[in-house]
Amino acid sequence: MGQTTRRARALGATLLMAAVAALMAACGASGGGPGAASASATATCPPAVAFKTVRGTITAASIATTTGGAITVTDTTGTKTVVHVGSATRVTKLTTLPASSLAAGQSVQIVTDTNVTTAQRIMVLPSGQAGFGGTGFGGFRGRATPGTGAGAGRNAACFARQRTGQGTGQGTGQTSGFQGLRGTIDAASSTQIVLDDPQGQTFTVAITTSTVILTSAAGTPGDLTVGALVSAAGAAASDGITARTVTVQPAAG
Repeated sequence: MGQTTRRARALGATLLMAAVAALMAACGASGGGPGAASASATATCPPAVAFKTVRGTITAASIATTTGGAITVTDTTGTKTVVHVGSATRVTKLTTLPASSLAAGQSVQIVTDTNVTTAQRIMVLPSGQAGFGGTGFGGFRGRATPGTGAGAGRNAACFARQRTGQGTGQGTGQTSGFQGLRGTIDAASSTQIVLDDPQGQTFTVAITTSTVILTSAAGTPGDLTVGALVSAAGAAASDGITARTVTVQPAAG
């Protein structure tokens, strides 16, 4: 009987420990412990915002000079897109420049051919401006430093998902045919430009009659008039686009 009693007691103790372990696990799952609190702090991914771009001619406009409104952009296929312009929309105007306007010390961005020998497009940057965004170049992705964009309380997986695919739209289909350079002009003439990039490398690229030289300036909704060639990008709306940026392209010819 003594041996049977000891076995029964051992079995009872084992069952009791199992019950306590199960109870502690249940408490942890319900958020009672410190470990559970940190696990439950992971944020839910917000819904992804559909991004849309359009390029074409303004064929209708209902715009106030300062507050915005809406324009209708018709592309080369005849498709019409309503673009909503608000106070948060950044309007940029591009104008063409002659090669003679290039001078040492200017900050520029250059789109070249694949071999980085001929300039296809040169953007002269206003003082203090950097980056390819918003000037109609397209095809260049923004670079993000790992760990700097998710922010406290945000799910890093959401941040990674939101970064995936950025840079498409206007730039899609162009990245395989050109290279991009950014830096300061060391010397320039009507036939070539010598560029020093931020890494200290020097590039010499040719300027031809086909090279387009541009500069940009801040615009207003009042610049969005019928007949203007524009490119717009922003969140997809039920009837078109809620524009984040609208770029007024140089007039043809």
